[in-house]
Amino acid sequence: GKVGRWNKEKSGMVMYASGRLIVIRELDDLELGGCGGTEEKKRKVKAFVYRGHTAQVTAAKFSESGCYVASGDIRGRLRVWSYDNEEHLCKLELPTALAGPIRDISWDADNRRICIVGESSKTDSSSPCCRVIQWDTGVTCGDLGVHARGRASSCAFKPGRPMRIVTAGTDDARCMFHKGPPFQRLLVDSSDGTSSEYAHTRGAVHCVR
Repeated sequence: GKVGRWNKEKSGMVMYASGRLIVIRELDDLELGGCGGTEEKKRKVKAFVYRGHTAQVTAAKFSESGCYVASGDIRGRLRVWSYDNEEHLCKLELPTALAGPIRDISWDADNRRICIVGESSKTDSSSPCCRVIQWDTGVTCGDLGVHARGRASSCAFKPGRPMRIVTAGTDDARCMFHKGPPFQRLLVDSSDGTSSEYAHTRGAVHCVR
């Protein structure tokens, strides 16, 4: 299979996808054994498995507050669900958030907007590969740039204001910047007069943060 991403936004937790499941493991650092002690304690691991997707999960991210998780699958379905609720209720579900697989997800610092990137439709040129939406309604918050062949690999919100979004291409080695809301493409020039979108000269950009 393809290499995925480990997420550790919340202290003492890791989250990763396994097929159609999302695994969240809580690691208690107080229970880690020491190196020189006479009696080592065993590591205690608390795990939770989310089963809300019907297809292979490709991305999952905690909100900045840690109360919600946004997750996407290979069919382009996006689900926003509660982590701190015992029933883990689904707040938002978009069956076709993207026409293809969702490759990365990012929350803004206000827990109000979600950026998703992945693959667009191979037959519909108007299908987006990058979107930014309201977390509870799914309403689009602007137009993001389109990467070559409609394939994007990663995205990230700037952690503070003014709000910025960066998206990375799978085939064009470009990092596109956006300002908002509503979000629109922002052309940034570097000190030598060239566009900062071309910080990489070849290949794919696998991750931006």
